[in-house]
Amino acid sequence: MESLSENTGSKEKKKFPRAVMFIIILAIVLLLRFSLSGNDVSFDKIMKHTAVELNKTCPQQVDEDTRLDSASVHENKTFRYNYTLLNFNRDSMDVELFVLSVKPAMINNAKTNPDLQLFRDNCVTLEYYFRDELGKFMTRIEIVSNDYLN
Repeated sequence: MESLSENTGSKEKKKFPRAVMFIIILAIVLLLRFSLSGNDVSFDKIMKHTAVELNKTCPQQVDEDTRLDSASVHENKTFRYNYTLLNFNRDSMDVELFVLSVKPAMINNAKTNPDLQLFRDNCVTLEYYFRDELGKFMTRIEIVSNDYLN
């Protein structure tokens, strides 16, 4: 059983950062486009418009194991991505290992990716909701400004 968890964690660690990068870069490009086109548009409206535009492309297969189902904006400058992890079942997966394997890469990406400067400048909270292939809630990973500004 232990080697299965190790293999699952390794597979998850390799695949997820690419998915995060793709979606965040798309969101930032849209944010930058609309922030430069109208100074009177509030940041909240820019985030909402980004979510609407991103949702027009959903569901979107990010890689063989990950599908982006939707994005939404919530209170306190929170941008949420809703994913389904295909080929994974919550009951047979080590969810804690999954979080431990992907969260550091997500934080590092939020800290260092030049395309995320607008998020950093506006202290956006990034939320990632994950469901398994059966639609059952698996976990939520939250990246707050204290995570990426320190």
